[in-house]
Amino acid sequence: MIEDNKIYQGNCFDYLKEIPDKHFDLLLIDPPYNLFKIGGDKPFGKTKIGGDKPFGKTKIRGDNICRAKEYPPINWDVELSKEQIQELFRVSKNQIIFGFEHLSDKLPKSRGIYCWDKMRGAGTTFSDFELIWTSFDKTTTFIRFKWNGMLKDSWEVEKNIRHHPTQKPVEIVKVLLKNHSKEGDLVLDCFNGSGTTTLACKQLNRRFIGIELSEEYCKIANKRLEQQTLEVKSECNANDDGIPHTNKFVCILPKRL
Repeated sequence: MIEDNKIYQGNCFDYLKEIPDKHFDLLLIDPPYNLFKIGGDKPFGKTKIGGDKPFGKTKIRGDNICRAKEYPPINWDVELSKEQIQELFRVSKNQIIFGFEHLSDKLPKSRGIYCWDKMRGAGTTFSDFELIWTSFDKTTTFIRFKWNGMLKDSWEVEKNIRHHPTQKPVEIVKVLLKNHSKEGDLVLDCFNGSGTTTLACKQLNRRFIGIELSEEYCKIANKRLEQQTLEVKSECNANDDGIPHTNKFVCILPKRL
């Protein structure tokens, strides 16, 4: 049996075979969608976007800019099958899944959808929003948080470092955890990437298990956990109803679509 509060390297479905039904209180994942071959056979991270500069090297004006860097080669972007999604549901009591717009044909109907408005400005080619599917019976909710390509609202204490091409903001993950879990709950992220979910769990006193295919990203995720001893300077506080206060980082508006 795998132990809590650790990150494991390997194929998550090999690990999940040994996990009993409904073992995890919450599954929180950003799975692969098979989207990263852009305009040909070049993998994301090597494809040239917006001119002769590869993604990760382009500079954008503004105060909150991701540091220019290149990412490790992508060999993990394989879309999930319905059978694999069923296995994820088998081991978890509740689920939160990023990228519902890419997986709508494989997930059951739910009222509990978040619409993440990335506050995209004019003149960029990045997505305006992302849908987050949940298994919870709740009204559709907007989250507003700037995530426009390399322009961000904040990066907590990590000083604008972006570790992964599909990395999500810690603040968004913390809001989801606060709204849909409690301290001591066991959370699974089996597509752990650079470890945003496991970092948020550690900050909020949730137990966690992370599984990641890439050995390099496992090292990055563990390093981020080790650095958690630093003071977290940006915190999204919640009201009694679980909806965070409006501030410069995160604004959540409950609203039906």
